[in-house]
This record gives sequence, C-alpha cells and structure tokens, in this order.
Amino acid sequence: MWSHFLLFFIVPVIAQTATVSATIVPTTTPLPTPLPLTISNLPSQVTKGQEFSVDLNLHTKVNQSYQLKVYGGVNSDNYSIEVQNGSNWTNGYNGAWDSLPQTITNSEGNSTPHLILRFKTDKTSGTCQLVAKIKETGGNTYLLSSIYSLDVIDPPPPTSTPTDTPPTPTNTPVPTNIPTTIIISSPTNISTPTKIITPTLIPTITPTIVPSITSPPKIIISPSASNSSSTSFDFLPHILVGAGSLLLLVPLLIAKLGK
Repeated sequence: MWSHFLLFFIVPVIAQTATVSATIVPTTTPLPTPLPLTISNLPSQVTKGQEFSVDLNLHTKVNQSYQLKVYGGVNSDNYSIEVQNGSNWTNGYNGAWDSLPQTITNSEGNSTPHLILRFKTDKTSGTCQLVAKIKETGGNTYLLSSIYSLDVIDPPPPTSTPTDTPPTPTNTPVPTNIPTTIIISSPTNISTPTKIITPTLIPTITPTIVPSITSPPKIIISPSASNSSSTSFDFLPHILVGAGSLLLLVPLLIAKLGK
C-alpha cells in the first residue's frame, strides 16, 4: 500500500521537472582588430620606369601625423622603389623622411593615403617584394606592413622613327642587244649599169693645100714704069701665103682651148 502511495507521488514530480527547458544565452564574438598598416590596390604587374599607385591603410593613433614610404625590389634589393612627393622622387628605402609624403589620421585613428611609385629602370626585373613603412612625424615610432608581391617587366624596345630616306634603286637588268639576223635575198637579173662616156668634141682639121712656090718672086724695076704700079704687083704672093698660114693655125688653137 505504501509502495503505491510513493509511486503516485514521485511520478508527477519527475514529469513536471522534465518539462522545464534551458534558456540559451548568445555570446558575441569580438571583431578582429585591424592591422595598423596594410597596402591595397596594388597592381599585379608593372613596367620598369613607369608610374603606378597604391593605397596605404592606417589604423593607429587618432589625429596623428605620419611620414610614409614604400620600398622593396627583386632578390632582396630594397633600393628599387622610388616614391613621388610633389615633383620630386625619393628612394623609398634610404631616402630622407622629410622628403617623403605625410598623412594625418582622423578621430578614429584611420587614414588612407594614396602614393605614386615607380620601379627604377636600372634594376633587375622579376618578382618584386614590397613593404610599407610609416613613422610618427617628429618621433621615433615605426610601423611596418606585411610583405606584398608584384611582377616587374622590362619596357618594350624603342620603336625606331622612320626617316625620309630615298628608296634604294633596284638594279634593273639591262637587256642585251641580241643581233638579229636579216636575210637579204640576192636580186635576180640585176643589170650592171653601163658607164656612159660623154664624147669630147674634137674639131676636124681640114688641110688646105697651099701651092708651093718654086721660085721666089722677082722684082723687076723698069726704068720706064712708075714705082707704085710695079711694087704692088710683086707683093701679092706673099700676102696670100701669110693668110693661108693663119687659116691653118686657127683650128689648132680652138682644139687646144676646148681641152
């Protein structure tokens, strides 16, 4: 009987205890503290001698002035990066702090300065390792960022400027004079011209028969006759002989002059 009474009393108590649920209290996970100095907007590849830009992200003291630099290079050569400040370029590793850019954090201790950099042309190309470094202005407190990498390539070879050079004349082969054989057929039945000799007029000389005088004329002077009548009669033969001689000489002279 007592066992039934105890069972009746204990079972409701157990049942009532089992219905009570535990209340879960959520826990808040604190956000990680941002790094005091990082680099952002870093290009993956740059060309030697050409400018490129990066941003520094500062999470430090509030309203604090800092001087900024970035340095690095290929194969641990930390002298390969130059930082621009106005119109001047300063080596990021050993350049004077006063010649480098500055920034001031806000009331929350944040600042995002923008830096212009370039990789020196006389340095080795390859994978470059970069580090940002800041210093409190007027103090000796320094902060370093993590190491960042980017590829550095050589610039393309310079393009030669074309000059106004006259084109080189092409050696055009001169055609060879090939003799052409011309066949000339011999003319058929070509008569040889006959040389015509112009005849020379030779005067014909007709001989004149002159009677021979066997005896010279005699002059007879008659004492009774007058001088004039006897002299004229005796000289007539001589006149005839002279006229005949002249007639013989005239054709000969004409023939001589004609030649």
